[in-house]
Amino acid sequence: MTHRVRSVAMILNYVRLGNDCLGRRLELGLSGEGAAVLLPFDKTTLYTYERGKEPNMKVGNFLALCNLYDLDPRDYFELER
Repeated sequence: MTHRVRSVAMILNYVRLGNDCLGRRLELGLSGEGAAVLLPFDKTTLYTYERGKEPNMKVGNFLALCNLYDLDPRDYFELER
């Protein structure tokens, strides 16, 4: 028996991710500079992500943020409308 799977477009909720990242960074007592040392990008990029201003975030950067702040990547995707 063959099943057809319909593709579903998913989008990253980068505003929610940014808010959660900023909140976790502050909870952990990390400065932007301190967090950037632990990430594969600079503090300017980090601040851009935290403000939810980067809709084209690289997958590696997204996963690095989730890893650093212990966030579940699945929580930040929504069905495209």
